[in-house]
Amino acid sequence: MIQFSPARLPKWLTWLAIFTALSACTLKNFSNLRADDLHEDDLRLYVLDCGYIDMRGFAQFEELYGVPETAVAIPGQANPCFLITNNGQSLLWESGLPDATPREPTPSALGVKFEMPNKLKAQMEALSFPPANLDYFAISHLHFDHIGNSPYFKHVKTLLQRAEWTAANRSGEKNIGYDDKATGEFKEYEKLILLDGDHDVFGDGLVTLISTPGHTEGHQVLVIKLREYGPVILSGDAIHFAEELEHHILPTFNASAEQSEATVKTLLELETALGGELWIQHDPVQHQKRKIAPEYYR
Repeated sequence: MIQFSPARLPKWLTWLAIFTALSACTLKNFSNLRADDLHEDDLRLYVLDCGYIDMRGFAQFEELYGVPETAVAIPGQANPCFLITNNGQSLLWESGLPDATPREPTPSALGVKFEMPNKLKAQMEALSFPPANLDYFAISHLHFDHIGNSPYFKHVKTLLQRAEWTAANRSGEKNIGYDDKATGEFKEYEKLILLDGDHDVFGDGLVTLISTPGHTEGHQVLVIKLREYGPVILSGDAIHFAEELEHHILPTFNASAEQSEATVKTLLELETALGGELWIQHDPVQHQKRKIAPEYYR
């Protein structure tokens, strides 16, 4: 296990590569881009389908989220993963539900239905980025629906907040969402890197992990400064539904209401400061509007 403390890293950009990329691709043909156009000097964001959670009729919905299921447009949660490529390197953000999840909606003991029509490994292989070739793997937090396929990445540099590792491995009763067996497997990871705050993944300032405790003690989000589309903030579980912002509510199962409120405020301020977009990962309405791989954002 590698112990890591963040430090300010030098920032650099290959200006000639940016000029070439921008000249070769206009907004007019942006929607037609495919994975086979990949160039090493591009920063690209692929959205992968990593399952869906149908929460219709879920008895604990209001208890957990603070509003009845009728208060959200769609009582369910998308569960995407994200592949980022940058200057020949790659990062996977989240690993979703396990590939073993049935393709069709299947009832569970939790009272919700899980489905995973498309498998993560197959999607990565189709993009010529099989798990074995990945450079970095990062997770917002260690809840079960974000780490389902993590065993694929035991050999990969895995970026996780130290506070999250501590919370997930604490003895006794834990925050809802942790699975001792699943999180215990991370002890076998060859290149687990524990972070103590924000971290510049590639060292060029374009892809940054930001510590955002609240939902869990060591939660983090990911910021990608796309050159054409503009900055994107991937929320993890800092927010689950857009309606949480509209109704000014927080899930009752968050580790800290005070930290959660501060994190939401920080993310909204960051969205404004960057002039970018806050992507609420689980929000099914937002997810329906996103391009899905092999299409991508740049």
